[in-house]
Amino acid sequence: MAKKPDTTPAVETSAAPSETPAAPSAIVPAADASISSEFAARKALANRLPEEVRARALMLKRPTSKELMDIVMALPEAGQEAMMTLVSKTNPEKQGLHTSSSGFEPTALKPYHGTGNDPLRPRQCLPGQFYSADSRVLGEKFTAVPLAIYEGQILWPPKSTDNKESKAPICVSVDRKTGSKYGNCDACPLNPSVRQYSQGGCMREVTAYLLDQEMTSIYELKFSKTSEGAGRALMGIMKKSNSLWDRWFTFEAKERVEGANKWYVIQASPVADAAKANTDTKLHPLFTALSKVIDTDIYYAALANIHDRLKNSADAGGAPAGGAPAAAFDEKAFLKGDTEAAPDYSKDV
Repeated sequence: MAKKPDTTPAVETSAAPSETPAAPSAIVPAADASISSEFAARKALANRLPEEVRARALMLKRPTSKELMDIVMALPEAGQEAMMTLVSKTNPEKQGLHTSSSGFEPTALKPYHGTGNDPLRPRQCLPGQFYSADSRVLGEKFTAVPLAIYEGQILWPPKSTDNKESKAPICVSVDRKTGSKYGNCDACPLNPSVRQYSQGGCMREVTAYLLDQEMTSIYELKFSKTSEGAGRALMGIMKKSNSLWDRWFTFEAKERVEGANKWYVIQASPVADAAKANTDTKLHPLFTALSKVIDTDIYYAALANIHDRLKNSADAGGAPAGGAPAAAFDEKAFLKGDTEAAPDYSKDV
């Protein structure tokens, strides 16, 4: 995913001291200055987005850390401490951490296929188990609730025999409408409907943001290749639900074998036990707030970044010529791991 733009409102410095303090604005009193700066940041982000989603993004107010904590404190006392720890993870400003990135970042999660040299994979992780970017093993299956989900596409550079090519994606889309390098996805000859990813085209992905039942972290899980169908199915269920977080889901990696080749496919399904399937409605305000954080800091920030990069792309609207172009889009380091190093045993659906 693209590097997130800094949408954190700038802290205004106070004016030079004077004998007569400046009168507060009649429109925005001094006490409400933070509200003004928050809206200004929201407006700045919305202005970088395509027109069809601009109004929705402008109306989306990211909850503050205090608002999140207030929601947690209104929940049943049992588990409040764990929830407060979770909420603190959404705050990008952490003691001792100095970075140009200001938005919340989820913890990437993926299954281990038994191959690859990802340095973030725990040594004790076995094939078929899920592991996270903070080196945790979640096992062969886990229960979680979706907080956000989107359909995207990604174009990887072709593999070379010496495997020395860049592993950064060439073009990325988070709405399957606009790519970061080639623009209009429908008009691009590398669209998956025209050229399959195994033949040099884009790869379809479904990205889900999940909160595990133990509420230890907000995870990012990508459904691609042979797992993309399961992502579409999950998306279909979400479209028919009153809200994304009505029910708990079980996520597991199922083994697939073809000759000497073995890999794992992600599957997602609602929890079967009716007594345990539905989420506690008392948690819904927290889920709603966390979903807004994800939309603001991750999805809309990535969409805006894609359109910013596209403005500087000389290849927008055209197909790559003379072989693969130089990579112009940098994805998170975690996505460079086993995804590219592992053999591709997938079949196009």
